[in-house]
Amino acid sequence: MRCLIGEKKLRWLRERTGLDIVKAMVRGNTGHAILCCLSDGSWIHLPSIAEIKRNGWTPEAVDGERMFEAGDPPPEGYLEWCVWAEVQQRNGLQQERCGRCSLYRFPQELSGEVIESTLEVSGGFEVKVTSPVCLDCEAVEVRDG
Repeated sequence: MRCLIGEKKLRWLRERTGLDIVKAMVRGNTGHAILCCLSDGSWIHLPSIAEIKRNGWTPEAVDGERMFEAGDPPPEGYLEWCVWAEVQQRNGLQQERCGRCSLYRFPQELSGEVIESTLEVSGGFEVKVTSPVCLDCEAVEVRDG
């Protein structure tokens, strides 16, 4: 579960770190490492608030690289996935629905396989529809195949 940090703590973080933090979140209420979104759209990890209070903060403590770029494969954790998905959308990547599982996926999560089907619409007309297949569904087909 992700938990957004309130404005009071956000102000405190901005003052302590000197970073232009737009929003920040932690996993649950345990005070683990903080994910921060900076004004330029990049995401960084900071140590927990308790650790910052105890040890102070130095710029070396920040993983200064962008966590995710457009087109990166999805990460494992939920909180990281949320950040990754936001980066993908900000960079203009659109999700498409998988033709098998009906889940929405970003382009890097889709295989090259496409399902083609013909639908009959009112008036007796037929419409050709194509749907991409996600990597997860393609892997299941290969395993069952």
